[in-house]
Amino acid sequence: MKDGAALLVAEMNTQSMEGITIKGGVLTPGNHTINLTATNYYDVVVNQSMGHVYTGEGEGSLSHPYLIATAAQLNEVRYHLEVGNHYKLTVDIDLNGYADCDGWIPIGDINNKFQGNMDGNGFIITNLTINRANSGCIGLFGYTGSRSSISNLSLENIDVNGYYDVGGLVGNNNGTINNSYTMGTSSGAYCNIGGLVGNNNGLISNSYSTGNMSGMFYTGGLVGLNAGLISCSYAIGNVEGTSKVGGLVGSNDQGIINNSFYDTEATGQSDKIQKKVKARQLKK
Repeated sequence: MKDGAALLVAEMNTQSMEGITIKGGVLTPGNHTINLTATNYYDVVVNQSMGHVYTGEGEGSLSHPYLIATAAQLNEVRYHLEVGNHYKLTVDIDLNGYADCDGWIPIGDINNKFQGNMDGNGFIITNLTINRANSGCIGLFGYTGSRSSISNLSLENIDVNGYYDVGGLVGNNNGTINNSYTMGTSSGAYCNIGGLVGNNNGLISNSYSTGNMSGMFYTGGLVGLNAGLISCSYAIGNVEGTSKVGGLVGSNDQGIINNSFYDTEATGQSDKIQKKVKARQLKK
């Protein structure tokens, strides 16, 4: 039997080929190695890849995106991180059911980046709770790759806590974020804490964050550490930290900031990044 010649699916747990019958297997998504000891035959090692089939409607294409209508379907996005996958919300989503223990597990990490396209479609995700004080890349999305995009996505009543790279929407962003916002609390024990994004190396445009942000180093109302581009965005809310604290960004590391502001009255900050009071800011 050749590697990959036998197909094992949930509906069929046996497969016979060349006189060998496989009974059982692993039905958990991922890559697995199965060692088979045969009687009066050669022992066999099977490398099995078990995928996760998306349960919602759609095909994942631009014209027929995966449609997200439940919190469980939003959670399934973590199994389909590939470039070219498209998602679209069709209703408001309440994540209160994922609030127990450490809370929501961020979608994507440094080893498995989210590279797809998420369209919030104007709907709101509420009650995102994350309590992972010893972990990095914390947010609805933990780590987004350079080919990812997130648009028209709203997060309200969030409470996210981590160690570094903590943001309400994305912990570490390397893709594109447009027309999105967060409302709530972002906090971290160490560095790169922001209301929308913790560590930004990508593009953020037409987005904002309101709420309370706290960290030790590199804490900002919108972004903690920025090495990317921020355009036409703003932040309102209290920001607290030990060092490198800003109303819009905690620290701008050779990044570009265009036409973006923060509310000096609400943030309590007075750094040099285009500060304006709330009344003038919201007219932009």
